[in-house]
Amino acid sequence: HFIRCIIPNHKKSRGFLDSAVVLDQLACNGVLEGIKISRMGFPNRMKYADFLKRYYIIVPGIPAKAPDAKSATSKIIDKLIKDNIIDSERVQFGMTKIFFRVGEMAKIEEMREKLVGSMIIDIQSLARGYIARKIY
Repeated sequence: HFIRCIIPNHKKSRGFLDSAVVLDQLACNGVLEGIKISRMGFPNRMKYADFLKRYYIIVPGIPAKAPDAKSATSKIIDKLIKDNIIDSERVQFGMTKIFFRVGEMAKIEEMREKLVGSMIIDIQSLARGYIARKIY
């Protein structure tokens, strides 16, 4: 979340709001673009590199820092669609970001948590086995 200061007018007088000045500031700050995207129904968005860094573990063989983050993200999304985790109609690829409709990010996060949970169990079992073999 960002706090943006909006100057109401250029005359520095209180109680006067110049709507053209305010709209120009909102457009330059990207606020209007964010509102437009949210109204289209894609309120959740992530940069490709950030998405890849967080969800690369979903597909084996994809590195956390791939040279082409967009294509690696596309592979992850294709697997999620193939496994019926998410719906292809509820995901949209942009130039620098991937956009999701409401609820899709939660499904992806749930899948990631299941994978991490199973990895933790595997690590714990290996560690307990190692300790048990050392004792006996």
